[in-house]
Amino acid sequence: MEQKQVFFPPRRTGIALHAMLLVLLAGGITALMIVGFSQPANWTLVLYLIGALLLFALMPIIAYRGYALFHASYWLERDGLHVRWGLRSEDLPMTEVIWVRPASDLVKPLRLPPFSLPGAILGDSFDEELGRVEFIASSAAHLVIISAINKTLILSPQDPEEFCSRFQRIIEMGSLTSIEPSSAAPAGFFRNAFKDPFARTLILTNLALLLFLLIGTSI
Repeated sequence: MEQKQVFFPPRRTGIALHAMLLVLLAGGITALMIVGFSQPANWTLVLYLIGALLLFALMPIIAYRGYALFHASYWLERDGLHVRWGLRSEDLPMTEVIWVRPASDLVKPLRLPPFSLPGAILGDSFDEELGRVEFIASSAAHLVIISAINKTLILSPQDPEEFCSRFQRIIEMGSLTSIEPSSAAPAGFFRNAFKDPFARTLILTNLALLLFLLIGTSI
């Protein structure tokens, strides 16, 4: 049995969708700018510019999600599971895994996180049977549940049956040396920042000043 087995999530649909969204956003921004600056300077111009700014703010999010999907992978080793999804990483020791099975075995389908799209099913959700679950997946049709001592992960390998079969064989073999559990998420930094009242005030104040600057410049 190989020491390392790499599985990839379904990518084609997700990457195509995110590329199309980027093109639509770019087209929307261009159209709003052209229409806005073709009119006399008034409050209508301000509304067009605010709309273009909001669309522009979505572009880095969509681009990052597409990039993360392109570089996503699940590594199975005898000592643990390694999940890589862009800047998101999760290392789970095999000694902490309780069971693994396809999500299709559930009587009631899992509730997907908010703002889920093909290629980017990311975030937390709550299930009546499993409790809090964390999705790091790209396809709702390929979901696999990994129940561990402290968390429940939902992944989407391209072949769920093969992934579960190999995962189960590794569990039965036992771990030789346990890896260190770790979890890193880019969104965690922003969540922690917003928990601090001073940092939250600074962020919201800067956003308000930017909006006033945009409106003042337009006028």
